[in-house]
Amino acid sequence: MEAIPGGRALRLRRMVRAVLSIGSLGFLDDRHVFTGVDADTRAHSTSAAIIPATPAAVEAFS
Repeated sequence: MEAIPGGRALRLRRMVRAVLSIGSLGFLDDRHVFTGVDADTRAHSTSAAIIPATPAAVEAFS
């Protein structure tokens, strides 16, 4: 039995929020840095920000 009821679901929500926050910050940063660049390049840069965020969030919230 878990110490906190719903603790696993709470950790999952926090992990998802962390990944989405890092992704949105990466998107905003890319938007300002790569002004005038096509959408594919911006999408690639945002993905490059989210990829390392996922294992970091899993490690932090597990």
